[in-house]
Amino acid sequence: MLRWVGWVALLGSGVAAAAPVGGRVFVDEDGDGAFSPGDTPVANAIVWMGNAARVKTDAAGRYSLTAADGVLWVRTPEGMTPYPPWSAVTAAGGTVDFPLRRNEATGPLRFVQASDAHLGVIDGASGARALAQAAAVSPAPWFLVVTGDLTQGNRDNEFAAFEQGIAGLAPPVVAVRGNHDSYDGGVNFEKYLGPATYSFDAAGAHFVVMESTDPSRILPFLDLDLADVAPGTPVIGFLHFPPAAVGDEPFVSGLRARGVSRLFTGHWHQSRTLHYDGVTDYNMSPMAMGGLDMTPGGYRVVTVAGADVRMAYHATVERPILRLVHPLPGACVRAGTIDLVAAAEDGGSPLTVTARIDGGAPVELPAAGGWARVASVTVGEATHGVDILADRPGYDAVHATFCADRKGAAPAPGADWPQLQGGPRHVGATAAEVAPPLRAVWARAVGGHLRGGSPVLAGGRLFVPVIDPGGGARGGVVALDATTGAIRWEWRTGHNVHNAPAVGGNILVVAADDGWVHGLAVDTGAEMWATDVAHGLPEIASNLFAAPTIVDGTAYVGVVMNMAAIDVATGTIVWERDPTGLPVDATYSSVAVDAGTVVGTFGRGYQGLVAFDATTGTPRWHGPGQLTLGAGASPIIVDGKLYAGNSASVFYSEDLATGQIGWQVTLVDGGGDWSYWLMGTPAAAGGRIYVPTQAENLVAVNAASGATLWTVQAGESVVHPTHYEAASRSFASSPVVTGGIVWAGAADGVLRAIDAATGDVLWSSDLGVPILSGIVPSAPYLYVATWDGTVRAFVNDGMLPPPPPDSGCSVGGPGSLGPLVLLVFLGSWRRKKSLTRR
Repeated sequence: MLRWVGWVALLGSGVAAAAPVGGRVFVDEDGDGAFSPGDTPVANAIVWMGNAARVKTDAAGRYSLTAADGVLWVRTPEGMTPYPPWSAVTAAGGTVDFPLRRNEATGPLRFVQASDAHLGVIDGASGARALAQAAAVSPAPWFLVVTGDLTQGNRDNEFAAFEQGIAGLAPPVVAVRGNHDSYDGGVNFEKYLGPATYSFDAAGAHFVVMESTDPSRILPFLDLDLADVAPGTPVIGFLHFPPAAVGDEPFVSGLRARGVSRLFTGHWHQSRTLHYDGVTDYNMSPMAMGGLDMTPGGYRVVTVAGADVRMAYHATVERPILRLVHPLPGACVRAGTIDLVAAAEDGGSPLTVTARIDGGAPVELPAAGGWARVASVTVGEATHGVDILADRPGYDAVHATFCADRKGAAPAPGADWPQLQGGPRHVGATAAEVAPPLRAVWARAVGGHLRGGSPVLAGGRLFVPVIDPGGGARGGVVALDATTGAIRWEWRTGHNVHNAPAVGGNILVVAADDGWVHGLAVDTGAEMWATDVAHGLPEIASNLFAAPTIVDGTAYVGVVMNMAAIDVATGTIVWERDPTGLPVDATYSSVAVDAGTVVGTFGRGYQGLVAFDATTGTPRWHGPGQLTLGAGASPIIVDGKLYAGNSASVFYSEDLATGQIGWQVTLVDGGGDWSYWLMGTPAAAGGRIYVPTQAENLVAVNAASGATLWTVQAGESVVHPTHYEAASRSFASSPVVTGGIVWAGAADGVLRAIDAATGDVLWSSDLGVPILSGIVPSAPYLYVATWDGTVRAFVNDGMLPPPPPDSGCSVGGPGSLGPLVLLVFLGSWRRKKSLTRR
C-alpha cells in the first residue's frame, strides 16, 4: 500500500508537550512525493492527529496542530484516492507534507469488498491471487476494501504479505483492522497501515472506516468527523465486526442517529444481509477460503445509486472458468429443442459468451444467474460439434462433440426424497439402485448458486434451494418438474436458503438464513405461513443454516438459542427450548428424529449434542461438548445408534436412548477447531457409514467399530470451499447410497459411482463445475445440483427406449459416440479402480 508519508523534520529531541506539527497538503501532479511547481495545494483538507484533534488547511494547503504520539493523517477529499496519507509522529512535533493522488475512477459509486484474508494460515500466493482477482473488475471500481482480519496472527511477515499482495493493484485499497490484526492492541497495524479509524469522500458519499474491537471509541470520532459532511450525504461504514457480533445496541443506535445507514462487515465468515432498525449490514465471507456458511472464497462487487444497492458475488478461482455444462462433451441428448448451458465466472467484468454448433452462426448465451449461461437451441439427429467462446482474453475456448438421438422420453421418477438425506433419520440410502452409465435427460439453470444441503423431491416436483451470496436478493426456492425440468414456480425471499427444504403433505417448509421458517404451497409456491424461530434473540443468534426435519406433521428446526417444533399445517410453534444459552454463531447441522427423540447440535462451541422428547420438548440427555465443536454435518440415526462428527473430523457413535458414547475415530489427521472438515451429512447402508470430508477424502467406516474400510480421494477444484484452507480438494456435500452403489459429488466437479463394499470407482463423469450440493436419488433418476446454478436429471442410459433403426445419430452403442468423440476430454465415461485405497 502506498503510505504517502511525505517527509518529516523533527524540531528537536527534547520533550515538547505542546510542540506543533505542520506542513502542506497538495495534489502530487508530477508524482515525485514532494511539493513542487505544478502541484496543486488543497484548501480545506482536514488533517487529523489520531481521532480527536483536527484542523483544516488554508488556501495554500498548509496546516498546523499540536503534535502527539500517534498517527497523523488526512481525510482525503472527493476525487482523491481514498486511503489516507499518513505518518507516524511524536509529541516532539515536526513537518509533514501530505501528497495526494487523484482517483481515476468515474461514474456511479462502485467498489469491491473482500474480507478476512487471514494471511499466515492462508499462504501469501493464495491471498495475492484473491486480491488480484478482486481488483481486476471492470469498469474500474472507486476502491477495493478489505474488511478486516488481514492477518492471522498479527505478525510482521503477515502484514508484509498483505502489502506485497496489494502492491501494484489498479484500484486504491482501503484496509480495515480486525480482531486478528489487534492482538498487540493495533501496534503492528498502525506501523504498516496507519490509522485504524479514518474517513474519506468518494463518488458523492462519505465513508467511515471504524476500528471495531472497541466500539465506544467510534461515536465520539463520528461526532467530530460528520460535522463537516453536508446534510443529505450518504454515510457508509466499513468495520470488521458486525454490530450484532458485539451485541451493542447503543452502538447501532448511535450509528443510526448519526446517519450511518449502511455497513459492510466481515468477521462472521459468511455472506449475509442483516437488518437493524434503519441500518443495513452487508456481511461478507472470506476472500481466499471457504466460509462458515459453506460459500467458497470470493469477493463482492457493490454498486450504489441512491437508495438502490446492487451486489454481485464472485468466487476466487484457480483459473478463468468457461465450461460446457449441458450437453456434456461426449454425451447424448434427445434431438429437438434443448437448453445449451455453459458456465462462466466473469469476475465482475463484462463478458459475452457465444456458442457455435456445427460451425453455424454464433448464438449468445445470456447470463442466467450464478455461473450459468443459457440459450435454447434445436439439434437434429446427428453427432454435433460445439464451440463455446468468451470475448475476453484468458478464457480458453471450449471445443466438444455431443450426440442427439431419438431415444424415447424418460419415465416418471420413483420414490419421493422429501427432506435432507431422504428422511428424518438422514440415512441417505435407498434399496432401489441407480446404476451407471448415466445420461442427462435435462438441465435447468435456477438463477443462483447451488450448494449445501440438497434439493428434495415430492409429488413429481424437485424443490431446489438457491443462494445469492452477493446480498441474498435472488435467494429462495425454485420448483422444477422432476420429469421435464420445467420451472413450475419460483419463490425469492430476499434471503438465502442454505440447506434442504422439507415436504410435509401439501406444505414445503423452508428455512431462510434470517431465522424465519416459511410454509409454501407445494403446487404454487404461495406462502401459507411464516414463523420467526429467532424471535426475541440477538441478531448473532438468528443465523439459520440448518434444514428442517419433518415427522408426523411437525417440523423441527433450530437456531443457536432456540430449538422449535412447528406445526406444518399452520406454522404454529408447538414447543421451543433454548438448547445452548450461548449466542455463539450457528451450525449447518440439522436435527435427526427417531423413536420419539429429536437430537442435534446448535452452535459451533462446546454445547454438545442435545436430545429432546419429540412431543413435549422435554430434555432427555446432553452429550459431551468436546465432540461437537464446529459440528457442521447433520447426525444420522441407524438401528438406535447415532453417528455424528465435528470440525476436526472426529467421528463417533452414540446410543440414541441414553447418549452414551460408543466408539470415536479421527478420520483425517491435522484438523482443528475451525477446520470444518465434516460438513456434508453422511449416508449409511449395509453396516457402513460413508462420511464426506472437506480434507480430500470420502471415508467408509464400519458402523460397529469405526474402523476405516476404504477411502476415495477428490481432485483439485477451481474454487476454495474449505474453511481455513486454500487447498481445493473437498467432498463438501452429502453422498447417497442406491442399492450397492455410493454416489458422491466433489468440489472437483466429478460425479463418482463407487462400489459400496470395496471402494472401487465403477464410473465417473466430470460435470465441469464444482459439486457442492447433495444428490437426490429416485430410481431411475439421479438429480445433481452444481455450484454454477444448474440442476441436472440423470438416468441410466439403458432405461430409455432405443432410437428407431433409421436414426441419423452416429453412435457406437447406447448413449455413446463411438470413435468420433474424444472420450478422454472430460472423462465422461470411464471405469477404473478407486483413486486412492488406504
